[in-house]
Amino acid sequence: IIILSHGNYALEIVNTIETIHGKNHNIIPIVLEDNESLDSYLNIYDERLTYFCTELSKLGWEIKKPSAGACVWAKLPMALRIGDSYKVACQILNKVNVCVTPGEVYSQTCKDYLRFAMVKPIDILEKVIAALSNL
Repeated sequence: IIILSHGNYALEIVNTIETIHGKNHNIIPIVLEDNESLDSYLNIYDERLTYFCTELSKLGWEIKKPSAGACVWAKLPMALRIGDSYKVACQILNKVNVCVTPGEVYSQTCKDYLRFAMVKPIDILEKVIAALSNL
């Protein structure tokens, strides 16, 4: 979870979440300074989303760039539809050391999908694409 805000609002949200749910969550507070804008962070994520969606689609994945959010849902290519997305996620982790979220975590109707988080810089996403091209 990434929380962007001006001032200490992001830190207050993190403290509230940790009070309710404990400190075992991956929460990244980003406190924007006066000279920073939310637009600059949105542009970073837009670049990542555009790059990743474009490159993954070149590899035969069915993917549509989301209009909001920092995650990409990609439909597995036919060659990778080996039963369920859990198996594919494990296969990807074991073969190319990339961790993805199986769609079935969210719904049985998403068994042919994987969820990729765009939380890493493009140079890391390039390595992910290269690894996925070797499946």
